[in-house]
Order: sequence, then structure tokens, then C-alpha cells
Amino acid sequence: MRMNPETPSPQLSLRALLGDSSSFLASLRFLRERLLVYSLARFGVALAIVVGAWFAPTIVGIEQLSVRGLHVLAACLFLYNTIIFSLLYLSSWSSPASYRQLILIMHGAIGLDFVFLTAARWLVGGVGSPFSSFYILHIILAGMLLPRVFVLLHALFGYLLFAGLALGQWSGAVPYLAPTGAVMCDRHFDHRYAITTLVVHAVLFTVTALLVSEMASALKRGESALRALNAELEQLSSMRRDFLHVIAHNLKAPTAAATMMLTTVEQIWGPTAPEEAQSALKRARERIQELGQPDSGPATTELARKRRIA
Repeated sequence: MRMNPETPSPQLSLRALLGDSSSFLASLRFLRERLLVYSLARFGVALAIVVGAWFAPTIVGIEQLSVRGLHVLAACLFLYNTIIFSLLYLSSWSSPASYRQLILIMHGAIGLDFVFLTAARWLVGGVGSPFSSFYILHIILAGMLLPRVFVLLHALFGYLLFAGLALGQWSGAVPYLAPTGAVMCDRHFDHRYAITTLVVHAVLFTVTALLVSEMASALKRGESALRALNAELEQLSSMRRDFLHVIAHNLKAPTAAATMMLTTVEQIWGPTAPEEAQSALKRARERIQELGQPDSGPATTELARKRRIA
């Protein structure tokens, strides 16, 4: 089997895809591409906040919404996301320390997102804000990109921010902002509701982090198993090629002798032999000659084509 020299080998393609990582999900290329996509999504979120701050009170009729606070929050999101996007897009990420730097950017981005989300929750209803579900989204994103230990640490950090806002509103240390129409307007913060919310979200954050990190680990294990099987198949294919090469080499001497014998018979007996006998001798000589051909030769290719047609 002959390989085109212009076609990269599977090992080179895999190395270009994974780099020094053992899994595509943890490779430098995959992490950088995902972080770029998430960075572009943050720009969309900042724009959505600005549009929503105008749309909610003007069109929907939500009252007591802190429009200025949301604009400041959107500006902060746009600012730190611009820095992250510039680092990801403008840097070459080809040095040995690039992977560690990318991991640090990822940790910083996830942590800033949790802080941003907590501030957004506070401006739009606090514990009862509809933005609370976005905590789960960030835990899922961390679970797909980071090892389990770091996923649990980020989930703990997000939960501490969530709990800090809940306890701050419960104690009265944090002002309770409840835009009319966006959240329930009951300003009485019952301690039973606070305890229930903290317990439920603690379980939810922990289970989400464990399940998502386990799914990512299972994908990485499956990817490793597939690469091992692929390597084994490549080894078997190489052994097959070597075996066929040895067989073809060992058949050269006997096939040459048989060809010479058939050629002699054709020369002595051929002119007086019947047409069927001459055709049979010719076919026998051609078949024996094909036995000594290399595996990638044109005769073997033509023979395989004839056999497929037959």
C-alpha cells in the first residue's frame, strides 16, 4: 500500500489536532476555539442587556428597573470581555506555556462571569431573579472544559456568591431591588424561603457539576479508547502490508521458473497447439506473472477490477 507523500499521515494529523494534550476536549486548539465562541456570546449578552434595559420598561411596562445600573453592568461586561477576546484572538498561542496561560484565562473568565451574573441578579430581583438559572449554564460550560476538581471549585465559588446575595438580602445588608413585573413584588423576605433556596441550589449546583464533569470524563475516556483501537488497526494494517510484501518476494523465484516453463511450452508446442490450448497457456502465464507483482502495481489493480466485475 503506497501513501501519497502530499497527504499527511494519521499520526501527524492527530498531533496537529491535539498538540501535547491526550484528548481533543482538553487540547489547546479546542479550548481556544470554545473560549472565542463564548467571548463572542458575551458581546451578544452585553448588547442584549442594553436593548432589554430599554425594551423592558418601554414596551413591556416593567417599573422600577435600574436602567442605569444595567447599562453600567453591560459596559463592565463589554470591557473585560474585550480584553479576553483580544488575548485569545491576537496572541499566537504557540509557545509551551500557552496551554497554562489559556487555562488561567479560562478560570478568570468563568469567575468574572459568576460575579457579573450575581450583579445582574441583584439588579433584577435578587434571589427571585430569572437570571438565577444562568448559574447552571456556567457550571455546564466549566464542566465541558475543565477537570472535575476545578469544576467543583467554580461551582462552589458561584454558590458562595449566590448565598452571599441571599443572606445579604435576608439580613437587610443588601438592598432588595424588585422591578415590578420582572419578579414577585413581595418585599418580605421570609427566612424559610431563604433556607429552601440555599439548600435547593446547593444540591442543584453540586449535581450539575458532578454530572457534567463525569460526561466530559467519559467522552475523554471514549476518545482515548478509540485512539488506541485506531493505533492497533494501523499496526495490523502495517503487518498485513509487510506480510504481503514478504509473500510476493518469496513467490518471485517459483513464479519466474513457472513462467519460464510455460513460455518454453508456448514456444515449442504453441504453433501447433489448438487455439483453446494456446489461450489457456497464455492465461496461466499471465496469472503466474501476477503473483510476483507488488501489492500496489497496476497488474494487481487491474486484476482486482476484473475480479470485482466477475
